[in-house]
Amino acid sequence: MRNKEYIIVDVFSSGKYTGNQLAVVMAGDSLGSDEMQNIAREMNFSETAFITSIPGKSGDLPAMGYDVRIFTPMAEIPFAGHPVLGSAYVIATELEDGLAGEVSLNLAHAIINVTIEYKSEFPSLLTMRQSTPVFGRIFKKTELAGVLGLPESAIMAHLPVQEVSTGLPFIIVPIDSLEEIERISLDSGAYYALINDIRPKALLAFSLGALNPENHLH
Repeated sequence: MRNKEYIIVDVFSSGKYTGNQLAVVMAGDSLGSDEMQNIAREMNFSETAFITSIPGKSGDLPAMGYDVRIFTPMAEIPFAGHPVLGSAYVIATELEDGLAGEVSLNLAHAIINVTIEYKSEFPSLLTMRQSTPVFGRIFKKTELAGVLGLPESAIMAHLPVQEVSTGLPFIIVPIDSLEEIERISLDSGAYYALINDIRPKALLAFSLGALNPENHLH
């Protein structure tokens, strides 16, 4: 395998060494799936992204944008939020000529468009438009309360605990307050028993209160 350039970016952050780490590999079309998986395992970040179409390096740019594949240390996944934004940042700063206002990523799941705002000719805010959410199974609140180590009363009464996917399924758990969010103590045994034979492998608990007054939820 020939040497490949890669860039480490910090997503969901305004400074270095904070936020979500992501390795973005300029893979071209010369890496196979097994090699990508081995690199992702070696990086050992939550995800590693591989840009597999690079203008001038791996043939013509696809009409609808850049081909990108996303791997965790264990498997390839069809979509994830911070790899999309991090890959778009690298594309805008390293591969595009001029100040690209939008880049398109061809993922296994769908084509995702990312808009880019600039400050002093440097990307300052990236926003993606995810796929239309697909709503799946509704879970019992008692079941998820036990997994999160919370009383059932900590889960919002008027909203369901439900599987939702915009490319990667999550169990979305609406929590009554920010204080209850901070009390979460995951029961790992109950968690692994829950996800053992269902599609979603991750939970996303949220509240309508937020630490930052500029945010609508946490």
